[in-house]
Amino acid sequence: MAGKAYQVSLHLGMTSVKFDAAITDWPTTQVADNTDLPINAPSASATASSDPADANANKSVTIPATLTKGVFAVSGLAEGASTTEIDPTSADWLSYTPATGAVIGADGLLNVEFTAAANNTVNERSVALKVTENGGTNKATLTITQQARALGLSITTTPKAGDNVIILDAAAEMSATDWTGANITVQRQRGASTTTLAPNASPGANQYKIEAEGTGDDKTGKITLGESAVAGDIYTITIQSGQATAESKSFTVEKTSGSIAAFVPTSTVYVIGESFTSLTTTATGGGTVTYEIAKTGGAGATTPSINENSGEVSFTSPTAGDVFTVTATVADNTTYTYSPKTTSYKIYIKNAGTLTVNSSVSYSAAAFSTSNKVESQVTNNTGNGTVTYEVVTNQEGGNANLDPNTGAITFTVAPTVGNVITVKAKVADSETYYYATKEIVYTITITA
Repeated sequence: MAGKAYQVSLHLGMTSVKFDAAITDWPTTQVADNTDLPINAPSASATASSDPADANANKSVTIPATLTKGVFAVSGLAEGASTTEIDPTSADWLSYTPATGAVIGADGLLNVEFTAAANNTVNERSVALKVTENGGTNKATLTITQQARALGLSITTTPKAGDNVIILDAAAEMSATDWTGANITVQRQRGASTTTLAPNASPGANQYKIEAEGTGDDKTGKITLGESAVAGDIYTITIQSGQATAESKSFTVEKTSGSIAAFVPTSTVYVIGESFTSLTTTATGGGTVTYEIAKTGGAGATTPSINENSGEVSFTSPTAGDVFTVTATVADNTTYTYSPKTTSYKIYIKNAGTLTVNSSVSYSAAAFSTSNKVESQVTNNTGNGTVTYEVVTNQEGGNANLDPNTGAITFTVAPTVGNVITVKAKVADSETYYYATKEIVYTITITA
């Protein structure tokens, strides 16, 4: 390639400055004028020779791992000769022009342009680009060495406290051998002490093992620690694989996220005079849970006691209508940090309420002229819970109308003998009464 060379000189004196410039021809190389190459493309020039040991005919060039174009300029070939072999043996990553059979001109020059695909591995690769003449002996050789790609180490999974697995990845393609055969250093800093872990196929304390994971040629690396990681520990992983420069990554072990289980159910009732089963809960990883109780409703003068460790609640002189809230709290420990840290449930203090009814009753059709109504069959409501009524079955159809609030059934015409009406009475708990049995069904049979 031809060009110009520019030389600039600056002379500094005590009271003056002198500036000189000179332009000269750049030395001409054997690369043809029509060669289209990027700036700073790798190139090499050789002089053809039949002597395999001739240094002028054997050149070498090192190219970067990224996609690269270059030129191999060979001079001294015979005019009219045909190149019968340009051979990047065992190198599917290198392509070149011209193809075999190029005819040498009067200048005896041959410019072989080559293109190397990007090297995505951590290993260098080399190929000999050979030029022969008329099927004869080798005339010139360019040994091309492509550099390894930078490792590009990253840590995709770091262990939380209590875990022991580290997952590594790399921007370069890493085979199983690249991982297991790499030079690896695993260091752990715990407080002021730094320990270098030793590799072991069955790791124990202060040891680790490295494995490759994934399918195909591009795998991730898995480091298994011989003991669980401790929150606050700092690990530094250094890896050198193939010809790639060693790289390091560090991380600090964080606590594992935990939670406290919500109470189920979130509320319960203590019926005065009856037994009571306190609710309990647990936290992830067996975290320590403590309990406390507070009054949140009612006019009573006493508050139950609670065992802060077991959550068992004990009542003394309870008052119906009071409401208490039990709160469980879990504290962070060396392994877990909890969110949420609390959960609670309510205890409603109530008296025992009862609802009783006649299991069945009859209504005489003959009595219609005197009274067209059957009253509610509820015989007792111990407590102040609201009672409502609904029809289950009604053979009288529209002739029998039930009042949902009183339970009374009113007939518009005399009912038919033998018909049956089934009614359900339902009672709702109040602030001060709790009903274990909340529904009772009774029947009304029409007689003569």
